Amino acid sequence: MSAPGPNTLSFTSVRSSQVRQLMNDVFAGPHFNPASPPASPQACGAQRYRAIWDTGATGSVITPAVVAACGLQPISVAWVTGVNGTRQAQVYLVSLWLPNHVSIPAVRVTANPITGANILIGMDVIGRGNFAVSQMDSKMLFSFRVPCVEMIDFVKQSNRTVLKNGRPVKSVDRNDPCPCGSGKKFKQCCGS
Repeated sequence: MSAPGPNTLSFTSVRSSQVRQLMNDVFAGPHFNPASPPASPQACGAQRYRAIWDTGATGSVITPAVVAACGLQPISVAWVTGVNGTRQAQVYLVSLWLPNHVSIPAVRVTANPITGANILIGMDVIGRGNFAVSQMDSKMLFSFRVPCVEMIDFVKQSNRTVLKNGRPVKSVDRNDPCPCGSGKKFKQCCGS
């Protein structure tokens, strides 16, 4: 595991009970140059919106209201597939500011109505870093950081059932072949 560097940005949200949706207030606005980021989201015209995190969504989505409020111009058109079928949608380039000043520049989004939120954060953003959800003592913790600084592997941490190709295999001993298929011993591969 490598230590988070000076450019690692992160936030944690704690809820007092289990929740059915992961939501945060975020800022969204026109794309900014990552080499010269603005001092604040408001400095480049970003506004605060309610966002829902969706690991089942390939890409991020904003509502037409966000497009209008931020004065965004389409950069292309894409085919998108959702619960209501496949259709063409305009693509926009936006920058997002997540809680705790975690900025994500240059996010390609499509515009579509979203129930209960103005922004849907999909795997295109989630996949840029480490994303974890855990629950204990009637509290739910949701944490995110960019860039990714380690692979979070609960099996490796507990040395219990390991999955190979999505199927459980017996508990792995340190000297057994690694179930990842590398041909190395577990202790010299995933168990190190």
